[in-house]
Amino acid sequence: MSMLFEENRKNLVTYIQEKNQQEGSVKTDIPSLYFYSTKSLLETLSVIYEPSLCMILQGSKSVSLGEQVYEYNPFKYLLSSTHIPAKIKINEASTEIPFVSLKITFTLEQIYEVLKELEFDGANKKNQPQKGIFFGEVNMELLNPISRDV
Repeated sequence: MSMLFEENRKNLVTYIQEKNQQEGSVKTDIPSLYFYSTKSLLETLSVIYEPSLCMILQGSKSVSLGEQVYEYNPFKYLLSSTHIPAKIKINEASTEIPFVSLKITFTLEQIYEVLKELEFDGANKKNQPQKGIFFGEVNMELLNPISRDV
């Protein structure tokens, strides 16, 4: 990744750690934006992902959907298009380098509005998410809007 990408990611981590002095999930002043941090590894925990964009800024975690396990780190994002049960496990976190992530939630109405604008015809099945969750590569186009005012 580029130095600018790494600088933006580190600035976001610093910002979140300054704003979030406690461990766990913290709701921000922006209703759909949440931060999460922990200094502890987390054994398998059952969760329900809601429609959201999730990014790990520091550390790593595993997401299990049935028998399939996905590794997830600062270079990948998770996009959930629906409410879906999963199991998660935080693999990298410590006092010196805590696990830090952010989540932006969406309503089903917001997702529907975007789909209407895309004029989706169902013909391109190559890039369709399976099981309601998609993992993609983080890039500057995604990171810039999130880190713009940090």
